[in-house]
Amino acid sequence: MAQASESVAIYWDFENIHAALFESKHGEGSYSKGDCRYKPQEALINLQAILEVASSFGTVAINRAYGNW
Repeated sequence: MAQASESVAIYWDFENIHAALFESKHGEGSYSKGDCRYKPQEALINLQAILEVASSFGTVAINRAYGNW
C-alpha cells in the first residue's frame, strides 16, 4: 500500500512582510514615503531558504493570489 505524501502550505501577506522588514531597516514610515512601493527593491527575504525549510516537511504547492483591497 502506497503512503500518502504530506503537503505543505505557506500563507503569507508578502507585501506586508516586506514592508515591515523595509521599515525595520530604513526607519518607521519609510515604506509608504515616496514611491518606493512600485519600484524594484533590494531583496530582504531569502525565499529559497523558506522554500527549502517548507519542503523538508512535504511537497510544497505554489499558488498565488492577489486582492486589491
